[in-house]
Amino acid sequence: MQEPATATTEGEPQESTRPGTTSGSTIRERVASALSDERFVAAFRRRTEGSPSNPAVNRERFDAIDRLPDEAFDTTPVRTELVVYSETHVYRWVMTAGTVERTRLPRDPDSMAREQ
Repeated sequence: MQEPATATTEGEPQESTRPGTTSGSTIRERVASALSDERFVAAFRRRTEGSPSNPAVNRERFDAIDRLPDEAFDTTPVRTELVVYSETHVYRWVMTAGTVERTRLPRDPDSMAREQ
């Protein structure tokens, strides 16, 4: 049975352990849980701090799931975005203003076109 090609977005629980972080699982654990049986390909994290008129952007690439940060999501920067590629899907977490939202899309463009 083929999975629907539409994007799914969901909020993730925010049980704060200290200001600006989320408790429970680490980034690495959340990604591993989301991927389940899918094979990890790569991940990219972009953190934007500072003010909107003077932002400081930091970009990182991770080539293995065990290289992902072993820390909770940090929600104190203006915005943090984590994009994870598996063989079949693209996962995107956006952390801003104390919230974490996850979106999941198929990597196959034809799947998206069929749903339109």
